Amino acid sequence: MSGLIDRAYGLWETALAEPRDLLVLRFTLLLLLLDATHAASFVVPLRILCGSMLVFGRLTRNRWLWTALAGTLGAHTLQGYWTIDNHQFLIAYWTLACALACWSRDADRVLCANARLLTALVFVFATAWKLLGGAYLDGSFFTHELLLDPRFAALAHLTTGIEQGALDYNREMARMLTTFPEGGIIVKIASAGAVTTVARALSYATILIEGSVAVAFLAALRKPGSEVADWLLIAFIVTTYTLTPVIGFGVVLTILGFAQCPVDRTQTRCGYLWTFVLVQFALLSQTDTLAQLLS
Repeated sequence: MSGLIDRAYGLWETALAEPRDLLVLRFTLLLLLLDATHAASFVVPLRILCGSMLVFGRLTRNRWLWTALAGTLGAHTLQGYWTIDNHQFLIAYWTLACALACWSRDADRVLCANARLLTALVFVFATAWKLLGGAYLDGSFFTHELLLDPRFAALAHLTTGIEQGALDYNREMARMLTTFPEGGIIVKIASAGAVTTVARALSYATILIEGSVAVAFLAALRKPGSEVADWLLIAFIVTTYTLTPVIGFGVVLTILGFAQCPVDRTQTRCGYLWTFVLVQFALLSQTDTLAQLLS
């Protein structure tokens, strides 16, 4: 085991020896290559472009190909403006930032500045929406997610004790309601006594950590290099996206954090790399397997 750990650290050290902007561009290409949430008409050109740019090193910084990627992501975002997930907008913005960086004389500086700004804006708006929207403050958002969203099945069972069969029943009732969209049908979903308490606790914890990240990165805009901001972001990604597997969001936030992390801060940069790997294991909770094991 110690040999494997040493080998893993050796790989990280080799990776960190590469120029930061080159690593960031490669990680972004990997994200775009593996992301399966795009419409079918955009998947093929994205994978051809990203795969070619990863395999052929000379293409990794090609400004015209990055412009094509940004245009493709922009078209996909406009086409599905009202239906795509929130993180798709962030990925599109970041791809545009990568394209602009490749057209600049100092790609690393452009990537670093845009990553820090985008991270600050994401968490400022996320915190403001949660404070003003109401669904978080009263716990209703997480009540809905715990009882109906299959991605929260393991967390719901672990924290509230609700059985997997009850969660399956809830999702079936929700599916039935969508089958009869004309209304007039009332169904009763199963719950557990601790759901309300857990939902409010999750709501307040989310607002607290997102607000902390927002403040830390706003401060970093004026005084870059805050290690506190980096570790707060890493803590948020690990605690959020290993339990709620929105893989694309977790990965793009990890890339943004890595892109703005000072190159002389080796441990923090390794933290982002390990986070990039850890978030992939959130796929385990996208099915009911983990919840069934916990039952």
